[in-house]
Amino acid sequence: MREFGTGTWVVSAAVAFGVTVVGVLALYFAQSALIVNAFDGQPPCGPPDCGLGIGVWLIVGAFVVPFVALVAGLVHARRRRAELVVRTAVRSGLVIGAWCLLGYVGLSVVAWGPAWWPS
Repeated sequence: MREFGTGTWVVSAAVAFGVTVVGVLALYFAQSALIVNAFDGQPPCGPPDCGLGIGVWLIVGAFVVPFVALVAGLVHARRRRAELVVRTAVRSGLVIGAWCLLGYVGLSVVAWGPAWWPS
């Protein structure tokens, strides 16, 4: 195993950020295509309130979640930089990215909740 140099400890944060950006974009566009088409283009709770609310939450989440992953990756890598090696840094970045994507999925469930619940 190769140890990190002084500046390469940010690999964990970069992996977390990259994985989260790719995952959030995939989830966002999948939701836009699949879920909205399931409702024939209109959420059942009535436009524009429900659709606008869902869109705003998902867009804000798509910007916030990758930066949360970046900060978490930086904090984690900075704390453990003496003991990180390349393989463990990439693995920790993937784990941080996965947890942040799980948070985005939770946000999506909460945002789409009013569309599924009967009024």
